Amino acid sequence: MAKILYLITQSDMGGAQKYVFDLSFNLKNEFDITVAIGSEGGDELFSFLKKENIKTVLLRHLKRLPSPFSALKAIKKIRRIIKQEKSNILHLNSTTAGFLGSLAILGLKVKPKVVYTVHGWAFLEPGPLKQKLFFLFEKITASLKDVFIVLSEFDKQVALIKKITKENKIEIIPNGLTNLTFLNKAQARKKLNLPQDAFLVGTIANTYKTKGLKYLLQVLVPAPNYQLIVIGDGPERKKLQKQFPKTIFLGKIKNASQYLKAFDIFCLPSVKEGFPFALLEAMQAQLPIVATKVGAIPEIIENEKEGLLVEPKNPMALKEAIQKILQNPLKAKTMALNASLKARQYTLEKMFTQTKFLYKDLL
Repeated sequence: MAKILYLITQSDMGGAQKYVFDLSFNLKNEFDITVAIGSEGGDELFSFLKKENIKTVLLRHLKRLPSPFSALKAIKKIRRIIKQEKSNILHLNSTTAGFLGSLAILGLKVKPKVVYTVHGWAFLEPGPLKQKLFFLFEKITASLKDVFIVLSEFDKQVALIKKITKENKIEIIPNGLTNLTFLNKAQARKKLNLPQDAFLVGTIANTYKTKGLKYLLQVLVPAPNYQLIVIGDGPERKKLQKQFPKTIFLGKIKNASQYLKAFDIFCLPSVKEGFPFALLEAMQAQLPIVATKVGAIPEIIENEKEGLLVEPKNPMALKEAIQKILQNPLKAKTMALNASLKARQYTLEKMFTQTKFLYKDLL
């Protein structure tokens, strides 16, 4: 049985963590799987994997922006795990894990094949220093990777335009979901203690700057019959709560997707995205959607057909799109139905089958 070592920087459950969990869980009977996880962001992924009896290793020095000392310690530990496990494939996830994991194979007598999944290019995030650093990470180690998995045509084109790697090393494998179950609107609102008669605009997102929540919250002032809901936690939550005290912040909720039908509109105001699971979940829930034209979103949602798309960092455009849905309930219903049909293209089975074939081609 071939051995796969997954490497990921953070354990708090976002899209990349869900991706690693889904692959590990669904492929554990066909491959000998180990998952090595950095220490930042809580222990959610670590706990979920342990519960499913998937071998896990905590890397205390693996951090998103490590010091030189921590980086060297992390590389040393990753090398040790590769040797101990005799890993055939090293599957790296996100930029820092991709950088340090690639360096870890240097000098090994028996090197694993290196697969790298890009969950949205980190050098597209706001901040010039971070952009330069993360771009450098990608360029330095690109030649050490055998295959780049990107989740969208957008990320493939970025790789080619920026000359990170060659086209023959890139595979597009979109994220996928199982068929979800949802509480109905009344049940979901009752469980979340939300008003039954209000019009609710909501989102499910970790509160990072890249999610662009401030652009949504600053223009949509809640009214007696109109409320904004944010499900999710993260470094920006306290700041946003202080800045927008009338918005309801519910924090992190287990199996949050089951409550999606509590919303009348789902909004994703991101300034940078990979291939957002939350968007696929909202599509399955048959909700009217407003989202930004970033990352893979325009490939998933066709504007005016499955939802409304606006430019990022444009609060007024978000407001106008939401008002358009409010004023056109029939169009909103049609777009939501179209979105639910489109969501059927993105199955979990398709995702892990394509990934499994990629692994077998490398071995």
